[in-house]
Amino acid sequence: MKKTSILLLAFACVFEISVIAQSTTNNNSSFAFPQMLGYDGTVLGGGAPKVLEIRNDFNLPIEFHTNGTQRMYIANGGATNGFVGIGSNFSTPASLLHVNGTNNNTGNLFETTGPLGLDNIWEMNVTNALATRFIIRIPANQFHTQFETNNNGQFNFFTNTSASGNARSVSIQGGVGNVVHGQVAFGNALPINFDAQSRLHLHKTIELFTLLKYLI
Repeated sequence: MKKTSILLLAFACVFEISVIAQSTTNNNSSFAFPQMLGYDGTVLGGGAPKVLEIRNDFNLPIEFHTNGTQRMYIANGGATNGFVGIGSNFSTPASLLHVNGTNNNTGNLFETTGPLGLDNIWEMNVTNALATRFIIRIPANQFHTQFETNNNGQFNFFTNTSASGNARSVSIQGGVGNVVHGQVAFGNALPINFDAQSRLHLHKTIELFTLLKYLI
């Protein structure tokens, strides 16, 4: 029995090596990775030709572990279906990508690095929108950071949005209608449809003396 087990193990190793070699040298578009089927319906292997899949055919999550600890989690079912959580033993992602450093005891959650000679850009878009809604950009070969919106909407700053009512404190106009592009309004809870009427518009709901005290 022991000899049979050793022979089966050796065969599996040779088969694995041959698959790896074939996958790196075979340019035939019809080549497909072999599938490794788990007893519970999980799959590691190929679907379409030359496509490597990690798949769970049941309504259950997929977990990635290192050194005995879960590091990444892909949720299933309900409103969080397909949400990805990154972080040690973190299995409750609340968005499509949710990074949680609590169990890792770190606040260093996200970082990007790009070449100095190119614009480094983060974009926020809306489906079927005519233009990008929000951009954070570090221009090529520059050391300053730009906050951009490339449509005619207002650029608003809110504080304490959890409080009842409107919490808009600063509004930069986008040039819609008769409003001049770049005009700035300051105020305490600026109304939603309020437009600045001058280059610097201090709205009456804020005490002028209090505002000037901090600006001078």
